Amino acid sequence: MIAVIRLHPGERAGYSRGMKTPDKPQAETDPEQCELNRELKDANTTLALGAGVGALGTGTALLTGAVCPFCYVAVPALLGMGLYKRRQIKKRNKPA
Repeated sequence: MIAVIRLHPGERAGYSRGMKTPDKPQAETDPEQCELNRELKDANTTLALGAGVGALGTGTALLTGAVCPFCYVAVPALLGMGLYKRRQIKKRNKPA
């Protein structure tokens, strides 16, 4: 069954009538803050990749009874690298 949602003129999807749309975040102007945000995003991506490969490896292990060597090596490496990157970013960003 497919549901059809009709919007009133001027209404955006995901917002009920009368709600304000959220303000868009302003672009960071500080280059150092932009660099920290980019590095933090990279660290989070690495952690997510590690978790994804771990879930894939767990699923295949449950289905087949064996773990591929790539999953066995990549998951701890990706998770460790992501955590290490996040720790270094937090250390660098800590006020003195």
